[in-house]
Amino acid sequence: PPPPPRRRGGGRPRAPRAARPPAHRVAGGTRGPRLPPPRGHSRAPVPRLLRAPVRRPPLPLAPPPPRRALRAGVRRPARGAPPRLRLAPVPTLTADPKPASFYSTLAAFPARIRAAATVCKSNPACDFSNVQDAVNAAPNYTAGHFLITVSAGIYKENVVVPFEKTNILLVGEGMGATVITASRSVGIEGLGTYDTATVAVVGDGFRARDITFENTAGAGAHQAVAFRSDSDRSVLENVEFRGHQDTLYARTMRQLYRRCHITGTVDFVFGNAAAMFEECVIETVPRAEGSGKSARNVVAANGRIDPGQTTGFVFQNCTVDGSKDFVVLFQAKPQSYRLYLGRPWKEYARTLFVSCYLGKVVRPEGWLPWRGDFALKTLYYGEFDSRGPGANQTSRVGWSSQTPEQHVTFYSVENFIQGHEWIVY
Repeated sequence: PPPPPRRRGGGRPRAPRAARPPAHRVAGGTRGPRLPPPRGHSRAPVPRLLRAPVRRPPLPLAPPPPRRALRAGVRRPARGAPPRLRLAPVPTLTADPKPASFYSTLAAFPARIRAAATVCKSNPACDFSNVQDAVNAAPNYTAGHFLITVSAGIYKENVVVPFEKTNILLVGEGMGATVITASRSVGIEGLGTYDTATVAVVGDGFRARDITFENTAGAGAHQAVAFRSDSDRSVLENVEFRGHQDTLYARTMRQLYRRCHITGTVDFVFGNAAAMFEECVIETVPRAEGSGKSARNVVAANGRIDPGQTTGFVFQNCTVDGSKDFVVLFQAKPQSYRLYLGRPWKEYARTLFVSCYLGKVVRPEGWLPWRGDFALKTLYYGEFDSRGPGANQTSRVGWSSQTPEQHVTFYSVENFIQGHEWIVY
C-alpha cells in the first residue's frame, strides 16, 4: 500500500481528511461536530488581508463632564457638547460693589474666569480702546469662553460679532455706565433693518451683562435696531436696550434675556427666535407727534412663519408699562396714547405673557391686528396670571387666549429653549 500522506513541509503524518470526524472548537476547549454555514455564506476561506483588523487613529475625546448632582429629569451633557454654564457668584466689576446675594441669582456666567481682553476709553493699561477690536482679537470657534470687560464710558461704534467668534462674554460696569451707541436707521445709505443694528451678534454662545446697547436715530426715524441676535444659546442679563422702532431684533435661534430693560415705541421686540424674557422691564416711550397712528405703540411683533417652528416670544414675570413722559401724555389723552402687547408680523406669530404686571397704559383690547384679518386664525397670543390695571381680560380681543395652567410649563426655560442643556441654575 502507498505510504500515509505527510503534511506539506514535513511533520507527523495525519489521516486523510475524509477519515477524520468533522469537529470544531467551542468555548471551554471542547470539540464538537462542525456546524453547516448559514444560508448564503460560503465555506471558502477568507483571505488574511480581509480578516486583519482595520487600524484607525484614535479620535480626540472631550474631557468627561464634572461629577455633580443633577436634578431629576435633567440629562448630563454628552461628550463634545457645547459648554454648559454654571450658576455661581461672580466678582463685581463696578466701582460700587453689589452684595454677593445679588450675584447668587445670576445665571449663565461661569465663575473664576479671567478677562482675556480689556477695553477702556482712555486708560493706556487696557488692551483696546474700542469694543470691535477686542472682538476681532478673540480666537475663532473657541470652545472656551473669551471674556471682554468694557470699562464705563460711551463707545460710539457699530459692533459685529461674526459667525466664527463663538462664546464671547461681554461684561460692562452697569446699565447706563457702559454704553455702546450708534445711529443707523433704514433709508440712510440704502440700509435695511438688518444692517442698522448698533450691536449685531451671529456667533453662538454669546453672553452680555451690565451694559447698554443704544440706537439714537430718534423717534422720527424709520426702523433703527439697537441689538440684533442670531446667536444660539445666547444669554443677556442686566442689559439695557434703548431705541424707538424695532429696538431689539431677536432674529433666530434660542435666546434668554434676564432682568433686562427694553425701551421703544413700535414693534420694539421683534423677530423669529425662540426667546425667553425673564423679570424684564418693558417700557414704551413717546413717539414723534404727527400722524394719527403716532400714539399706537406695540411691544412685540413675532415673525413665526410656519406652525412647525418651535419659536416665539415668552415674557415671564415681566413689567410692561410706559415711561414717565409717556404716562404724562396718557393721563392727558388716554384714548390717544395707547400700548398694545403685540401684533402678528407673520402668519403664525406666537407670543405669551406669563405672570406679568401690565400697567395702566396697556389697552383693554390687549392686542392689535397687523392689517385687516391677517393671521388672526393662525396666530397664538396668550396670557396667564396677568396682574395690574392693564390685566383686565373682559375686553380682550376674541382671537387672543387665556393659556391653561397645565400648558404653561411648556413655555419654560427648560422646555421652550432647552435651557437645562446649556444653563445650570
